[in-house]
Amino acid sequence: MRRKHFMKTSLKRKVRFIMLMILAFAMTCGVSFAADGKIPVGVKAQYGQTEARTMLKMMNDFRAGSDAWAWNETNTQKVPYSNLEPLTYDYGLEKVAMQRAVEIALEFAHTRPNGTDCFSAYTEQGVSSNAKAENIAAGQASTAAAFESWQETNEDYDGQGHRRNMLSQNCTAVGIGHVVCNGIHYWVQEFGNPASTTVSIAADDSTKTVQVEVLQSKITKATAKANPQALNVVCGSAVELPRLDAAIQLAGGIPIPVEVPYAWELTDSQYASVSNGTLTGNKLGTTTLTANVTLDSEKTVTVPVRITLIPQTIIVADSFTKTEGDGPFPLNANAETALTYRSNNESVATVASDGTVTLKGVGTATITITAAAAEGYEQALKEVTITVNEKKQPAAPVTDKTGTSTNPETSGKPDKTNTKSTAATAKSQKPKTATVKRISSPKKGALKLTWKKDAKASGYQAMIATDKNFKKNKKTAVIKKNKTVTKTFTKLKRGKTYFAKVRGYKQIGKTKVYGAYSKVKKVKIR
Repeated sequence: MRRKHFMKTSLKRKVRFIMLMILAFAMTCGVSFAADGKIPVGVKAQYGQTEARTMLKMMNDFRAGSDAWAWNETNTQKVPYSNLEPLTYDYGLEKVAMQRAVEIALEFAHTRPNGTDCFSAYTEQGVSSNAKAENIAAGQASTAAAFESWQETNEDYDGQGHRRNMLSQNCTAVGIGHVVCNGIHYWVQEFGNPASTTVSIAADDSTKTVQVEVLQSKITKATAKANPQALNVVCGSAVELPRLDAAIQLAGGIPIPVEVPYAWELTDSQYASVSNGTLTGNKLGTTTLTANVTLDSEKTVTVPVRITLIPQTIIVADSFTKTEGDGPFPLNANAETALTYRSNNESVATVASDGTVTLKGVGTATITITAAAAEGYEQALKEVTITVNEKKQPAAPVTDKTGTSTNPETSGKPDKTNTKSTAATAKSQKPKTATVKRISSPKKGALKLTWKKDAKASGYQAMIATDKNFKKNKKTAVIKKNKTVTKTFTKLKRGKTYFAKVRGYKQIGKTKVYGAYSKVKKVKIR
């Protein structure tokens, strides 16, 4: 029996047809592939099966209409196809077509990327058929466009293989696949006889990663790189591991992004650790992330990792302007670590270890504030300008010729008010701006906040939320003891980033006087 095998080597479409009764001969006499390495790759695909199924009506209308003809082998006569039965939609063949639609994105051919015949996909999906045929197409954005490309009305005999498959009496069932990969539409018709699965199932229009087996020898180009390609990690904090972006290109194809198995390892684990998709900085220094991936060959991807200190900022006014004779005043500087102070002109102003400035004379002095490199924070510097102006002398009284002062005299009762202002008392006892020393996620679903103790505070108020405006998933805790400077929140959403802040309060009678909130800090929950 003659093997019915039609193929058109076009960039837009290809066709293949084979009768099962001669399949054994085809397998015996077909192309043999040398032993070769095969790798699994994942291809991201957007299926469009709702649209694909609408092609069945187009095909059956075509089979029943007056246009059901094809040229004979000498292109001298149009051979009519009459009394054709409508094709039955086969959901088993549809699964074959969906798999093949992804495979032709990698290699536009009737040979599969793993080197086997296209009809081996029937066996994988459990489809048994006495006759098989396949039509493939690429680039058509609609069902109608794909169908019309397979009609081949204006082609000669050699170019009407797809047409003859759609008009064949030997095949009575069809499944159609449509997928978009890397922005390109791919279409597949798989034919069979008899129908294997006619029980309707829901159309798949999902986006998913489809596994495809690929012969390494078929890969003509392969790339693998990390994203990002370098990591800077603050000591004591964690970041997500890089994503590995891979792509392969087969002969005659285009580069297609693929997902492949890989695992990140550290060349030196004393500086960092890897767990649950994150990298945690443990010690200042540098190390390297390494991942081995198999594409056309073994490839090694490396990512340099630098463990750094946490940057910090000293919060304080840029300058102060005073008048000769003014009393000592505090700078009220705040930072994450201990502060030291130095004046460059002590004839104008001196500064104590607690940041209190004492004026000594008229002029300008620069106070340099240093926040120590400690507790995981890097050193920070801030310069504050102190300007001391000369005190104005009172004007001399004006006298007449007799020496009597002409300044007007005033009289009145002395102000005997001597009560303390409640507002002044509250202001003087108001806690300082709070300072968060550390924020971490010590265990699953937990956030731990640590802050600097404030001698003025009676207690503290800590607040967390999943947004920096503290409106979403907000939680507030009141800490009533001055010496308690930590708070752990539990039962939080894992993988979410939480924002936190704290402030002190002073209890004055029945009134709480609150200090300013600390700077907002954030952490990702384990």
